[in-house]
Amino acid sequence: MKLPICNACGEIQYPVREICGACLADEVTVQEVEVTGVLLSQVDLHHSMEPGFLANLPWSIGNVQVNGGAVMTAHLYGQLATGSAVDLQWITDPKGRDVIVAKPVGEGTVVWENLENKGK
Repeated sequence: MKLPICNACGEIQYPVREICGACLADEVTVQEVEVTGVLLSQVDLHHSMEPGFLANLPWSIGNVQVNGGAVMTAHLYGQLATGSAVDLQWITDPKGRDVIVAKPVGEGTVVWENLENKGK
């Protein structure tokens, strides 16, 4: 994943910001990083106003504390429990938007169609 990282302290800057939220340095650059973390919480959505989700409810999302410090909200893939170690990956949804997916550690590349099939 490409994410903004503080050059002074190494903290991931998410959401994106120009000044580090941890040390206030203004030396933030986008870098390719392996992002892993821990699933803090999860919820299954049972209703949606988005037509693309209706056929695939319930849809799982969760908050992940990444090893670089940030907390990210992600779509969940596979069998994950709160407290699970996860890898994060950017994917493109059917409308062309980049979204974050949390998946079990070591799981291969995920595409949107995998999410629609609930990772099973």
